[in-house]
Amino acid sequence: MHKKDLQEIAAHIKACDLSRPYYYICYSTQEGTEVYAAVRHLQEAGANLWIDTEANLMQGDGYNSSIFAALRAKNCCGLIFFMSQAAMTSAQCAKEMAYLKSEPFLADHDAQFPVLIVEMEEIPEHDDEVWVEGLLYQKYQADELSPAESERIQKYRDKYNAKIGRMTTKFDVAESILPFLLAHEQGRIAYDAANRADELKRLMTY
Repeated sequence: MHKKDLQEIAAHIKACDLSRPYYYICYSTQEGTEVYAAVRHLQEAGANLWIDTEANLMQGDGYNSSIFAALRAKNCCGLIFFMSQAAMTSAQCAKEMAYLKSEPFLADHDAQFPVLIVEMEEIPEHDDEVWVEGLLYQKYQADELSPAESERIQKYRDKYNAKIGRMTTKFDVAESILPFLLAHEQGRIAYDAANRADELKRLMTY
């Protein structure tokens, strides 16, 4: 789907009510169509969600400033990760996950900040570690990050969180995300779930 078409779909997503508890959405835009549909379904069911659409990005602030402010806010009560190969190898998703261990974030949140996982593809036996160290290693261990991705990670490290590891390949990105999933997972929606959005709504606690 073209970027313009995605933007038109995203325009129908409601702005997050920052005065109430909400969940932050972490995803790859490669699954934008499915993720936006799930977000709209959840919003119609009463869920309060923050996703990086125009309605939620703060005017005058940079993209990273907006997303990290949304994560850091005290009303952010959890993160929903739409898990796929694209998300696991996304430098942006890696930065968002790593922010959960940054000093600014931990100043306002418990170290056990909950992450709900929505499988966008089948993870055999829901074993993230075997999936990452097996399939993702085979596919991405020699797939180098683009100069732009490397630069974004370096800027993030310099400005927000010096603790993030150095990455040169897409597998490095996946390997950096994995520990956060293992440490923070509070629930999971399987790929073959009958209705992922409805099951996810039942897992969300405010």
